[in-house]
Amino acid sequence: MKMAGITLARAVKGRIAVSVDLSGEVGFNEDRLVHVTPRFPGIAKEAHFKIGEFVNAGEVVAVIESNESMTPYQLKASMCGRIIQKHITPGEHVSETESIYLLADLSTVWVNLAVYPKDASNIKPG
Repeated sequence: MKMAGITLARAVKGRIAVSVDLSGEVGFNEDRLVHVTPRFPGIAKEAHFKIGEFVNAGEVVAVIESNESMTPYQLKASMCGRIIQKHITPGEHVSETESIYLLADLSTVWVNLAVYPKDASNIKPG
């Protein structure tokens, strides 16, 4: 018994835990994503953040010089979150139809799991 690692213990009242291994993925909460897009096309003068950096709501993320008025304007984050995509480099042309940053609030995430019908009775919310 010792060589096999077998131990003895008194039987006690308790619960038998059931676990199920599932495949899946953790993804962004699609309701907490923001595409930061210039209001007017122009030239990127400043890009203040890199991928992975945290941004506070109201912080200036970029400065764009408008093609029409040739005056710079600031782009601000509309919510707190992390930069998960960056599509801006100072000196390049940016357009009002494409986002220059993708900002995600990672305080909540979505977990998408594949559950087989035979395991469905073992799965509960929470």
